[in-house]
Amino acid sequence: AIKEFETSRDERMKALGLPADTLSWPTMAGLALYGEKNEELDVMEPQFVLLADWGEGADKMGAFFDAMVAEQAKKSPESVRSKEFRGHKGSIVRIAGDGKDGDPRRFRMRGGPEELAAGMDSIREVIYVRAGNHFLLTSSESGAEEALAALEAPPAKQIDGEEDFRGARDFLGESDA
Repeated sequence: AIKEFETSRDERMKALGLPADTLSWPTMAGLALYGEKNEELDVMEPQFVLLADWGEGADKMGAFFDAMVAEQAKKSPESVRSKEFRGHKGSIVRIAGDGKDGDPRRFRMRGGPEELAAGMDSIREVIYVRAGNHFLLTSSESGAEEALAALEAPPAKQIDGEEDFRGARDFLGESDA
């Protein structure tokens, strides 16, 4: 299975015109799932924000993400548009139709609570923005703006400055977490 995966990965990289060692794991990643009010429909819609820091591998991964967006734009030019988010170039990729009776393909989430997974099918586009070593994938423009704003301005108050945190740390002693 690993050999099949490696062969498939190498073939995919070749098809994108990228070296086989392009893909790497991020040094840090976080995912948030949340509800956002759709004012037009007066309903809460599920959204997501995925943020990853690729550190030294950022340029290679940037080439991979750019190639994926370019490939989609070549297949379906109307499904990709560019927009600037807080000074960073972003790509907004509309999730393409599946060709069955003209139904648009919806975002699918496997696993997790059924209610959340079922609600994710309202997502119609994914936004990709690179900010230095940070890569952001999100389902809403406001999510992109807010995540980038948080990256730009570290919190004024750090948890290690809180008395309760220092007390808990002193009580627990040295640990990895």
